[in-house]
Amino acid sequence: MSNAPNTNKAKRVGCIIVLIIVAFVAFLTIRSCYTQVLDPNSDNAVMTDALSAIKENLKSPSTAKFTHTMDEVTIKDLGNNKYVVSSWVDSQNSFGATIRSDWSVTIIVTGNDTFSYGNVSITSR
Repeated sequence: MSNAPNTNKAKRVGCIIVLIIVAFVAFLTIRSCYTQVLDPNSDNAVMTDALSAIKENLKSPSTAKFTHTMDEVTIKDLGNNKYVVSSWVDSQNSFGATIRSDWSVTIIVTGNDTFSYGNVSITSR
């Protein structure tokens, strides 16, 4: 009977150690996701640039809700670091009504963290 309290204490200590290890691994995993450097010509980087460009051209950018899946995004590589990106966005118009609009924009990657854009088209459905 004298071993029972020690056994329970050892089990608790073991569980705490396992939880600490799991938390540490989760922390490292999440941290690596945020510190990952994107290739400026990757689809993710081009998409991020496109969303920034489209938000700059909306009446109410803070209300913008873009698709959450790349299945609804088209990225066409034109060569020479130029891409045409298109998809849809839900956002409020100047009257406050939320509408869905199709958009497209040409993204030109000019450096590791820089881009320019042109040919912005936002059309209500």
